[in-house]
Amino acid sequence: MKGEPQPRVQWQSVRWPDNSTFEGLVRDDKCHVRGVFKYSNGDRYEGEFENNDMSGYGVYVWGQEGSVYRGQWVTSMMNGCGVKITKQPSGGYLAEEGQFVNDEWVGDVMGCSIEQARAAAAEADTAAQMARVFELGDGAVTEADLRAKQAAATAASTAQTAKSRKLQRQQQQKRPSAEASRASAAEAEELPGEAAVPARALSRLQDRSRTLLQRAQQGAEGVGQAAQRAATQATQGAQQGSAAAGQVVQRLVKTGQQQIERLQHAVRGASAGGRA
Repeated sequence: MKGEPQPRVQWQSVRWPDNSTFEGLVRDDKCHVRGVFKYSNGDRYEGEFENNDMSGYGVYVWGQEGSVYRGQWVTSMMNGCGVKITKQPSGGYLAEEGQFVNDEWVGDVMGCSIEQARAAAAEADTAAQMARVFELGDGAVTEADLRAKQAAATAASTAQTAKSRKLQRQQQQKRPSAEASRASAAEAEELPGEAAVPARALSRLQDRSRTLLQRAQQGAEGVGQAAQRAATQATQGAQQGSAAAGQVVQRLVKTGQQQIERLQHAVRGASAGGRA
């Protein structure tokens, strides 16, 4: 509830009966913010925590296998971008770079390219280095060590709180702008006010432009068809004119031949009369 004091983040060093250990920051007796967790089987995690879960960026080393994952975590599972190096039975190593979902490698996908996976691995290395600040190891814990760790815990808690508040502010800033955009669009569509008038006018202009364009295209097609018909008729007329001219010439030639024959006949008749 509002007004109640928030649980304090503080440094602790914890050892369990199976010899697993955690050194880092806790809140309500839960691993929180960052720390180093050593498992009894030799595995080791260095990085960020949230409410007892590996969450954020971190590095996990499988002690017996010699494999390592560097990248993002959600609820203690490999989720997000990262790089996993797995030692093979032959002695070689297999590199898996890209997206991981529930501890399974998906591959180089749009949401997490190889370059993004390597960037996430570098971020995990930084988180692991910061987590090792809270590790004391097997030596004796002095009062000075405790004060230093507690000071680091306070600084980390303050930084985590500031980061959370920054994310909340960014989300709040994005939310009103998105809601305002949706409201403006809804008002422009539903209300017949001044905001809707330009939209209707623009729609009418677009419709009129499309109509004029269609008419222009139809007119151009009509002109082309008329020009084609005129050319066809001209060609046919020229052909017909040529045929008629040929017939006239033939008639003139025939008439001339007939006149020549009549003149020749008259000349022959005159010649015969003179001899008589």
